[in-house]
Amino acid sequence: MTHPPEELKEQISRHEMEELGFALIGVVKSETFRLHPPVVGSFGREAVFPHPDEVFPQCRSVIVVAMKTRDDIYDTILYRERLFAGVYDEIIHHRLYKLCHFVEDLGFGARLGEKISYKRAAVLAGIGHVGKNTLITRTDVGSNIRLGVVLTDADLPADESNDPFAKTVCGSCQRCIEACPAGAVTPYSVDFSVCAIPKLFDASDEQAREWARGLHKHVSTEAVIECNLCQKACPYNQ
Repeated sequence: MTHPPEELKEQISRHEMEELGFALIGVVKSETFRLHPPVVGSFGREAVFPHPDEVFPQCRSVIVVAMKTRDDIYDTILYRERLFAGVYDEIIHHRLYKLCHFVEDLGFGARLGEKISYKRAAVLAGIGHVGKNTLITRTDVGSNIRLGVVLTDADLPADESNDPFAKTVCGSCQRCIEACPAGAVTPYSVDFSVCAIPKLFDASDEQAREWARGLHKHVSTEAVIECNLCQKACPYNQ
């Protein structure tokens, strides 16, 4: 069955918002990623994120979705000897699989885009801009959003930003930088070697680990809520 591109995009977007609860949706063409420099991994990883067509060779469109996450439950990390999982990851991945199945039922290929840079995809799809705390930020919802990506061979109209990498959303504000107790945040950069969140699970430095644990709210002996002070300080998140 042939679907006009605009009608197809509208059908997918309606399903995302009404059935899956995503608040924001954007689309970027796969080839657009190759017009920009590659993205290097965070949390100390130096690996370069792949382009969408390296993950899914038939990929023509990248669907980017965002959930509003103003509740601490989304920042909760579960950890034990053989388990490390974020509650947000579990919630959004379940919905992304549903989105993949919906697109497949329309006659197109789809798969999760979990290997590509979510932030790069969000910026290129017009979801928001990178703030000084390195999080995707919007003036209407701040950075209280969590992202997901689906790759598809459907040819969907793009929502590409005219100036995707403009550093304008924060202006002269420095609140996230001033709020970080580890001094890990500098404008548009986070030093994950000193960030309190990775220190939570660093068994090689028990003193730093205990310091980091003191900054986090403990839900149980095996669950903590990430500090995210650099995010909570943002005036757009108030």
